[in-house]
Amino acid sequence: MSMSNVECYIKRITDDGSLLAIFVPHKVLSLLDKTTIFTPWEWVIQVGYNIHHRGDVVEPHYHVRSKSTGDDVAVEVLHVLSGKIKVTLFHPRSGKQVTSLILEKSDLIIMKCGHKVEYLEDSLLLQIKEGPYPGVELDKCYI
Repeated sequence: MSMSNVECYIKRITDDGSLLAIFVPHKVLSLLDKTTIFTPWEWVIQVGYNIHHRGDVVEPHYHVRSKSTGDDVAVEVLHVLSGKIKVTLFHPRSGKQVTSLILEKSDLIIMKCGHKVEYLEDSLLLQIKEGPYPGVELDKCYI
């Protein structure tokens, strides 16, 4: 189901034209069929649900920070709500593989490095990543 079909369930709390909060009720989970980010692109964090199916693979990459702080590797958090994934971590500069981990329901990983995600089961993840979102072309640097 598209984001527009679930938008009626999402409550955006505003005051004086400013977006103060976003409430996403649990019923939205059963309506989504693809990865959906709920926060505006310009916010300093990007939050959404990451939905993939068994056999899907996200190739090794890291996320690029959109603000220059001397370190251009962004932090990303994945919390497994259901399913099972394999995360392989890479040094973002050398591309050297560091380790692989299996994450299951309720597991959480906080990454500031390159990573590859393999979906071992149909999975639903809560994804939190540094923003603002720079757009598809500038968000990922593939290893």
